[in-house]
Amino acid sequence: KISLNDHFSGIRSPTRSGDSWIYASFGQAAVVWKFELGDEPAKVIGGPYSHPVVTPDGKWLVAIKTWSEEGKYSSRLVRHNLRTGEEFQVNLRDGARRPPFKYLAAHGKVLLGHTGYHNSHYLGPVNHLLDAETGGIQQGQGDFKPLDDEFMRELQPTGNPNEFWAAIHNRNKRLTSFGRYDIRNFVFTPLMELPGLVLRNSDFWVDVNASKIWFTYKGHLLRIPL
Repeated sequence: KISLNDHFSGIRSPTRSGDSWIYASFGQAAVVWKFELGDEPAKVIGGPYSHPVVTPDGKWLVAIKTWSEEGKYSSRLVRHNLRTGEEFQVNLRDGARRPPFKYLAAHGKVLLGHTGYHNSHYLGPVNHLLDAETGGIQQGQGDFKPLDDEFMRELQPTGNPNEFWAAIHNRNKRLTSFGRYDIRNFVFTPLMELPGLVLRNSDFWVDVNASKIWFTYKGHLLRIPL
């Protein structure tokens, strides 16, 4: 039921909100949906919202809202209070379009990305963090590559505060770097390189007690020492 190949509507993988997933449907019945394991999808709000991110407390929706005036389409970054119905436009200094990417619990803020060709969604070397409660924006610098990966689960924690296991792949060099990612400071510390393999974060799982890294590749389940 979820289309990922519409170059015009910007549908992409759902975003995480606590134990729920958030996604948007488009067309005549544009709706932002929430779904949880074992339950039917629940309507969050109706309207032409794309790239929706909902804060884990369920209070704020941050999204790109598009509307038509006299045949001309306009898009704005907004934050919508789901409890009161109030909606506020978020004004960025450079006027660029920066769609929400995901909620970062380590910062208590929503990470904003960039829009490219065909409404694609990606992270650049410099990104912004939005406080959904106040509308305040701050600039973030560092390595965002571990977050710029369309995977269907959260990064696996290492056991250290604000630190996760993460992978960064390089398609041109055909290799993947695996290591630790400090999501608070956006610092990636590589532990090893896997040449010839282009892997995503969701391909890995770390068993710390057994000191092994498991990963899948072309239908094979493989392991390497941690």
